[in-house]
Amino acid sequence: MKSRTNKSCTYKIWMAGDVTRAKTIVRKYCDKIGDCYAVTSLDYIYTDGEAAGFCVSRIQYPRFPISEADILKRTNELAKLLCEGLCQKSYTVEGPSNTVWFSGDDVDCGQDHRPPDGRFISTDKIGDTYNENHHTRTNPNDVFPARR
Repeated sequence: MKSRTNKSCTYKIWMAGDVTRAKTIVRKYCDKIGDCYAVTSLDYIYTDGEAAGFCVSRIQYPRFPISEADILKRTNELAKLLCEGLCQKSYTVEGPSNTVWFSGDDVDCGQDHRPPDGRFISTDKIGDTYNENHHTRTNPNDVFPARR
């Protein structure tokens, strides 16, 4: 039996949204560029709510190694496609040494990408105390009453 070893490198995309639609986007991307990602369904649980979501992972696969820079580039390309395809306004990319949160209202998700009920699903706003300009909660006691 053969074996190959590479330096470990994993990038993950964390996003809310429909995992079935996400798999379709990931599949099309993989078919286009020749790559492989793992897609895991998950539930985000937060104060006073929850949202369905997923994690898309890309490891450094020793059988077909590419540079860490290329893994990051591809992961960011796929994350943007997922964000637009699922009409999300934010997502996070977790890497070996940094985690980056992306957020914005400039997501291009035309009418053809909206969920069947026409609503946008957003993970940007958690509770009523979210401060859109500074991305912080303005009054933690309103969100976490037990901490008063």
